[in-house]
Amino acid sequence: MIWNLSIMASIVIFILLSIVVIIKVISLRKRYDSDKTQKKFVQDEIILSNVIGGEKNVVYRNKQDSNDEVIEYTIIHQNKRPHLICNFTGTNQTHLIEVREYNRNIKYTRSLFLEYDGVNNRTNPTPLLKSTKYVNIHHVDREHLNGFLHNGKKSIYNKYKSICKFESLALAFLLVPVGDYALKLLTGERYIYFKNYVTALMFGGVIAVLCIFNYFLILRRYTGPMNKGGDNYEQV
Repeated sequence: MIWNLSIMASIVIFILLSIVVIIKVISLRKRYDSDKTQKKFVQDEIILSNVIGGEKNVVYRNKQDSNDEVIEYTIIHQNKRPHLICNFTGTNQTHLIEVREYNRNIKYTRSLFLEYDGVNNRTNPTPLLKSTKYVNIHHVDREHLNGFLHNGKKSIYNKYKSICKFESLALAFLLVPVGDYALKLLTGERYIYFKNYVTALMFGGVIAVLCIFNYFLILRRYTGPMNKGGDNYEQV
């Protein structure tokens, strides 16, 4: 009787935790969609376009609010990956720019923040995402950049981390009834396994290991793009 109540309680807690995870995911998705909407693509003027080695290289005249700094920029292809070269006005000054990347369907993918020391008026090729087809370049100030480095990215990471914790906890409560049913299905008996301290401890240990593994797996799965494809900062 007590074990049956425990199974029912586990199912109820699993459902409640799943609802929390769904709410958190929807909230994060709304924030992400809102961010994408604010970063609407604007087509820059094409100055020159040519094909080298089967890859199209294009020179654009920047029309964004940073055009007092970035006159032109070029998207070239090296090693089957697009790279960005910026031509700045003047030298001997620090330039802070936000490069918004878009794929061939003109969907926003990430922002790359670049800080250039102004040794000359042309940057070395900066690698972009493989899916990047277009970019928009905007001037940013130091306060905005610091906010991104210390608050924005950290806040998003913590939200992903919170979702992973609740999801792994929900998995733990799901595995209790699932494991109970599996034991009954395979052996025709279940209570004997939980009357023995050692087997009960082993059962709990297996659940704990699976949940910990699941936590780090999905955390890596969802936060990995923050380093590989998510918003990033570089000095060039």
